[in-house]
Amino acid sequence: MKYIVFLIPIIMIFAGLFMFRCSIPRNFIIGYRTSRSMKSEASWKFANQLAGKLWIVIGSVLLFVSTIIFFCFSLFPNIETVSTIIIGIQLFMMVVPIFFIETKLKHKFK
Repeated sequence: MKYIVFLIPIIMIFAGLFMFRCSIPRNFIIGYRTSRSMKSEASWKFANQLAGKLWIVIGSVLLFVSTIIFFCFSLFPNIETVSTIIIGIQLFMMVVPIFFIETKLKHKFK
């Protein structure tokens, strides 16, 4: 159960690879779906590729940092608390790219 801290970064990396490499048609189920990204096919493709790149980078960094922190604290009896904090930070980092992507969409597709 304590190894769940590696799940979010791994999902981010694989989802990022999928969004970056695959040309996902505009839909309401998967992909980077916001009102700005759904306005046109060009904005959809741009947003998904940018989100994919960011998630690959952020997921890789999170996986590396989480691994170091997790194994440094794995000998402590309160590893569940450390794992919870790591997961909270990871969830926050999943949301951070939204602000960057929305700003880029706003400037590129006025």
